Amino acid sequence: MTIETSVQTEPGSPKLQSAEFFKAGGTLRYDAPSYVNRPADEALYQATLNGRFCYVLTPRQMGKSSLMVRTARRLRDAGVRTAIIDLTAIGTEISPEQWYLGLLTRLKAQLRLRFDVQAWWDERDRLGPVQRFTDFLRQVVLVQIESPIVILIDEIDTTLSLDFSDDFFAAVRSVYNERAVDPEFDRLTFAFLGVATPADLINDPTRTPFNIGEEIVVHEFSRADASILEARLTEIYPDRGREIFDRIYFWTRGHPYLTQQLCLAIVSANGGDWSDRRVDELVDNNFLSSSARGETNIQFVSDKILTNARKNELLALYRKVYQGKTVTDDKQSVIQNQLKLSGLVQVTNRQLNIRNEIYRQAFDSVWLSENTPTDWRRIAYAALAAMVILAAVVGYFIWRPDEDTTAAVAAQIEENFQSTNDPILRLGDLAELFKLDGYAPRARQILGSLDTEEKAALFSGDTKARQDQIRTVIRSYYVVFDNTVENNELLQTMEDALSQSSEAESRLLANEIARWLDGRTAYSQGNYPITVTAYGTAIDLFGMNPAIYFDRALAHATRANYDTTLADLDQALEISFGLEEDVKNLWQNRIKAAVISNLQLHATWWSEYGDYSSLIHVIPTPTQTPTSSPGPTSSAAPSSTDTPTPGSTATAEPTATPSPTTLVTMTPQPTDTPFVAPTNTQAPPATAAPTQLSPTEVPSTAVPTSEPPSPASETPLPPTPEKPTPPPPSP
Repeated sequence: MTIETSVQTEPGSPKLQSAEFFKAGGTLRYDAPSYVNRPADEALYQATLNGRFCYVLTPRQMGKSSLMVRTARRLRDAGVRTAIIDLTAIGTEISPEQWYLGLLTRLKAQLRLRFDVQAWWDERDRLGPVQRFTDFLRQVVLVQIESPIVILIDEIDTTLSLDFSDDFFAAVRSVYNERAVDPEFDRLTFAFLGVATPADLINDPTRTPFNIGEEIVVHEFSRADASILEARLTEIYPDRGREIFDRIYFWTRGHPYLTQQLCLAIVSANGGDWSDRRVDELVDNNFLSSSARGETNIQFVSDKILTNARKNELLALYRKVYQGKTVTDDKQSVIQNQLKLSGLVQVTNRQLNIRNEIYRQAFDSVWLSENTPTDWRRIAYAALAAMVILAAVVGYFIWRPDEDTTAAVAAQIEENFQSTNDPILRLGDLAELFKLDGYAPRARQILGSLDTEEKAALFSGDTKARQDQIRTVIRSYYVVFDNTVENNELLQTMEDALSQSSEAESRLLANEIARWLDGRTAYSQGNYPITVTAYGTAIDLFGMNPAIYFDRALAHATRANYDTTLADLDQALEISFGLEEDVKNLWQNRIKAAVISNLQLHATWWSEYGDYSSLIHVIPTPTQTPTSSPGPTSSAAPSSTDTPTPGSTATAEPTATPSPTTLVTMTPQPTDTPFVAPTNTQAPPATAAPTQLSPTEVPSTAVPTSEPPSPASETPLPPTPEKPTPPPPSP
């Protein structure tokens, strides 16, 4: 790391004292004069003092260990027996028995317990280490200590490589649950700190996630928080201290390590005029130059991304953020969480943004290009696609087929389908029809008209040789699946068919469906945290299925997380804009009905509609009186005064007090409308006069006639938790 060195500094001089004042890296003592108090200090102290389990999970060098030491001192001063356990001191290349014994040994020392750890442990050698750990808390800790007890465990991310880490966090959760039956456990509180997410703490998807505790969010120093740092600089540079710190803050935005590091470098350097330009040069020398790539913090951020198994996905996501594209925060996204834990981005106004100007310039387009591998396969495919397009254009001008040719091909494929009951031949016909330009809606209609056994037969038997056809049909058809027994059974059959193959694309699709089904199962059991996690994993595997986003929105809504509900509905709608007209219409109507039929969700939409760029095309807003329902490139929303055109879909418009409070899942209904070969499609349907949806009824007119048939079913969401929320203002 490059730092301008100090010269001719006499012992006891203000400059030397200030160099000792600032500290970059490592844990600050509880009485360190440069410690900056933030809102997290009071939040962690109050939570642990009042016996609330909590966790501080942030990127490295954000000051969480210093926060822990400071909090521990305050707790001890308040009469709370407190232990600080650094898990790196226990190690990871050890057995479960050694690890737990090391933990107990450190707890004994920190809590000043009087007993022989080794003898106590050996006497219970017939019990597993997890039970011995919980017995130790019950029989030793709570017996010998009568006051409240707080155990602060740092560096919990070191446990993620342990095969038995799930058991440890499950044991802590059992201690929390014991409070319901044994009041003594109210005196025992845990707080975890580290570089991880709550979802990381228990990896086994069959176990309940680590969903206890209060999140303590650690933010950068605010300009007001950091006044003590500015004051110290002003002591050394009375005429320039504030301006110097302003320039430091411009670069670091209050990042604890970076801010302290620059302050330390300035007070340790030669004197003189610390102009903005000189501060900029210092930043360049220490963080941005080629020689600074090994700087501790810059190296950590880089390694956190480049050594990740999903590096390419992280780089692709960061490229969007760097380019200024809107990336809505999704707490269930594994990729987003990993990028946030690197420290490179943070969430502001529900969007991902680069954390500070140093990072923006250190991890710029050059860094992205250097670390993004060249996808030669994609280049080859692009070149091949260009050649095919060129050949098609030349062929078109040589042989200009009329529109009847495509219709004739489609008619022949359909005749072949209807003339046989062989599921293998039928699957091939459907795959061809799905691939035929403009005929995917008809293929969905035909497939939807089959009974349950006929559908399942398409994906049964030996499917290894038919994987391309199977993937084509599944990807084109499952985008309309609502949560019904029949659809879920068909999804399971599809997963089984894909699992027979060793092809990467089939395995990826099978995993996506498996996680989707896991989410639906958990949803039916009322286990919404697992529901959201499973759907998030499915989305990470393939994020272009609007049905999964819609399902996750339902789970968010049951927990009254209306912002995330709207974000998922917005994403589902955005995806549908790129699909065929029948699918787009279906999701426009389902999503519109979902928003306007839930009082609290609709109120949230009215107050925050500007944050959702796709929903605004479909859901009327309190400030708009639109005239039509456009495609994704228009900013108008449907009008409540337009008369529906033939074939359009009537949907309900929200009133000032939408009702009821139940979110309705709309199901495609069968139609007898004869199929007409695709032509230029009409604009999305206009809205009819306002109507009221009941929790168990959905107007049949709310479903496009081009939708595939499926069993008539409604899946009402559990009632929205009642809160005293005022109705939104009248438009």
